[in-house]
Amino acid sequence: MQSKRQVVDIPPVKAIYHEYRQYSCTCPHCLSKQVADYPKNVTAPIQYGGVIQSLISYMSVYQYVPYARLAEMFSQVYNIPLCQGSIMNILATAANKAEVVYDKIKEELTEAKVIGSDETGAKVDGKKAWIWTWQNYLNTYLVASESRGYITIQNEWKEGFPVAALISDRLSAQLKTPAFIHQVCLAHLLREITFIEEVENHPFAHEFKEFIKKVFEFKKNQTINYQFDSLETKFFEEKINELLAKTISKKDYPKTTTFQNSMIKVRNYILPCLYDKEIP
Repeated sequence: MQSKRQVVDIPPVKAIYHEYRQYSCTCPHCLSKQVADYPKNVTAPIQYGGVIQSLISYMSVYQYVPYARLAEMFSQVYNIPLCQGSIMNILATAANKAEVVYDKIKEELTEAKVIGSDETGAKVDGKKAWIWTWQNYLNTYLVASESRGYITIQNEWKEGFPVAALISDRLSAQLKTPAFIHQVCLAHLLREITFIEEVENHPFAHEFKEFIKKVFEFKKNQTINYQFDSLETKFFEEKINELLAKTISKKDYPKTTTFQNSMIKVRNYILPCLYDKEIP
């Protein structure tokens, strides 16, 4: 053989219809009528099987395909008529089946030592909502809520995270969450101070930006947990104190001043990552 070539393709996808028929009979002596049962999972005159349900769940939840486009895909690709109402019902059924797993994810996060949390706006049924997330390296727990306030956290995590370092932005609701320790997300701070540096160009903004970058570099090589009096951490502690003590004209640099004041309020939440190598 001199050579070979291959062409990979997918055969035409055709729906398979499994038909179940119910039979009955009548006893000639007592005239009692006996009717056979359908399989327990066959509950309607026509319904969609497990493969279709799994595909819909995957395309909707993981690939974010909207209902209308899902209906089009099943009609055009698989020649299966599927309305948006059916898609919604299938997803609701799948969600109920996944409830046990979802509860397990929540349980594991309750016991986690490091948790990241954030919230972002979204439309749910055409209305403004907030998608909250709590996650670690292994688990992600999502909640859609009408509120961006602490009530959402209280409803989901009544005891908070008593053993965890909670990483978040500076939203008051996040910082109010009971936790072993709080860590302000430095990526959020870097993005914010970069914008302030571009707008007002105060030396404080440049220095604070470089300070965060130095923390990032330090974390890349961190292999142990440092103590508060370690030489490695003293530089960062002294530098942040120096930055927050700088005098800035509020009249000339309002955004920079506001940022500095907010950093003073969360001073103790900026550097916990230096003392715990597990905090990213």
